[in-house]
Amino acid sequence: MPTIVEESPVTESALKPLNESRVYVLTRGYLFNSNGHDLSAQTARFTATVLLATTPRDFEIDVNGTCHQAGVALLQPYVSKRLFAKGTPFVSLGVSPTHAKYRAFLKLGDNGWCIKSRNELRALTEPLQAARQELSLKQCARLFEQCVDAVVATLPEVEPTDPRILQVLELLAKDHATPFQTLAEVACLSYSRLSHLFSEQMGVSLRKHLLSLKIDATSHALVAGASLTDAAHAGGFCDSAHLSKVWVKAFGAPPTYFMKLGAFAPPSLDA
Repeated sequence: MPTIVEESPVTESALKPLNESRVYVLTRGYLFNSNGHDLSAQTARFTATVLLATTPRDFEIDVNGTCHQAGVALLQPYVSKRLFAKGTPFVSLGVSPTHAKYRAFLKLGDNGWCIKSRNELRALTEPLQAARQELSLKQCARLFEQCVDAVVATLPEVEPTDPRILQVLELLAKDHATPFQTLAEVACLSYSRLSHLFSEQMGVSLRKHLLSLKIDATSHALVAGASLTDAAHAGGFCDSAHLSKVWVKAFGAPPTYFMKLGAFAPPSLDA
């Protein structure tokens, strides 16, 4: 049964074999640690996605109807994919738009994704082997940042973010429900020009970026124990039905599926 927990200092615990898949919601993304199974539902994550096999065996990924074997795959936000990894342990990272290195993942090829050589990420060999064990929250957060740093080191450098877009991002970080017109005024741009510049700088449209922030806010509300309706409102969705429709597209199943599993009930941090 997956377990979603908030990032917080915890005491290191002895590693035990990973007998069940686990999901961890962190402050700048999430990490899904799997002992090997298919995620065959078509999903389009709101985060940048990093898929890493934790053994020498490759998984199979289907992007736009074409299947590929890989040990490392990177996808831009909202790129649809299916993952077939039965018997292949893997780690899936979702790098949130709020992460400092998120923009490094926004140019991953003509189709918005790419496969990387395992040799480029040799530094992750031991950390990924350790991921085949049960990780404490602290270890999980460390692995997340290790993987992001190692992957970003293999990607082309990106130019600094336009100061006007930085202003918009800062405002949205405080209130993701800020009206579009207000965002345009803060950037001293027309809305159409802001939309164009935002897409150019962030790799996704302003509307999709706002949707990602709404999903992020909803996730953390659910982690905190909110009801589905309250979490939907906290994220800025009209109602739980609207949230569920968006959630299925992002994660392959409605939030009630995870709630029934108890996935949004934080376990004891010293467990």
